[in-house]
Amino acid sequence: MIRRSLHLATSAVVCLMACILTGSGCSQSAYSFEQPMALGPAPVSVSIEQISSEYKNDPAAADARYLDKILSFGQVTVENVHTYYYSVGAGQPWSLQVEYFTSGNVAFQLLDFKGAQQNVQAGYILILEGMCKGLVKDGHVLVTDCWYKSIQGDIGTVITRAGSY
Repeated sequence: MIRRSLHLATSAVVCLMACILTGSGCSQSAYSFEQPMALGPAPVSVSIEQISSEYKNDPAAADARYLDKILSFGQVTVENVHTYYYSVGAGQPWSLQVEYFTSGNVAFQLLDFKGAQQNVQAGYILILEGMCKGLVKDGHVLVTDCWYKSIQGDIGTVITRAGSY
């Protein structure tokens, strides 16, 4: 009786393992390698002075070169931090929010708008990569969704693009 129970238990375990292995794709014919991840184009390296000059001299040509492309800026010194006050509703307290920060004629918004961007201060030095949105109504070249790394100044976490910096 014990032998028969042991035999049934062993058979059940073997069947269970066979089902698991077959269902999980472990058979040689079902195995395939994952496809490699497609990388986007490399960011365009540019300086604050270069992009400002190009947008000043010929905005259409600068748009053709930079608009909706990822731009990479070396060490950027934050010159001004532009803020606004907001409230979530009537009777609620007002809070100060960093909308963007500038260096020269270029305005930046970080990917982490609610977190690290709120810690940016004038004088900080950052490495930035972000999407160019062209000239905006106040005359700045706007770069949004920036990945960043702080060289000088504590803005909190670092968010970098894979393979950058």
